[in-house]
Amino acid sequence: MPLLIAEKPGSVVEVQTDVNVPGALVVYPDKSGGEQEAGSDALTFSEHLVILTGMSYKQQTSQQILHTIGQRIYLYVFGDRISALLINGLCVANRCDDGDTAADRAHGVEKLLAWWNKYKLSVHKKPIIVMIGNTALRAYAADLTVEMVDPAMNIWRFTLEMFAAPEESTS
Repeated sequence: MPLLIAEKPGSVVEVQTDVNVPGALVVYPDKSGGEQEAGSDALTFSEHLVILTGMSYKQQTSQQILHTIGQRIYLYVFGDRISALLINGLCVANRCDDGDTAADRAHGVEKLLAWWNKYKLSVHKKPIIVMIGNTALRAYAADLTVEMVDPAMNIWRFTLEMFAAPEESTS
């Protein structure tokens, strides 16, 4: 978890640990159409100066409930609906341990926007792999919202909205 340093606005230091967090979130584009390792295009702090702070994942079924005269209830199930994913995070200006000045490099929000422009659904037709621990979700980047939340610290918040097709039924 990065540490925010008040003396150098917008700077963050990354503390490396050997602890593998179960359920860790990794987001990277699928360039091959199949499984691949997260590379330099993974949405990470080291490459893009972003900190992934949260995710929500909603799955739904498609059904109809019919109430009839005589107090009978009928349930019709039509399968699964598209899943919605929201990935939240922060963008920072630079790293505390980086020798470059903020003027020499792009802000995290600029790097996020460049990543978005490269991998949004209208440009990149293959899915984005969202890893939750060892579970891979194949989703498509549909919407990005960024907002400045702390001008003094030069910190931005973002929400990446994605959707994923239902998993194939194994039964």
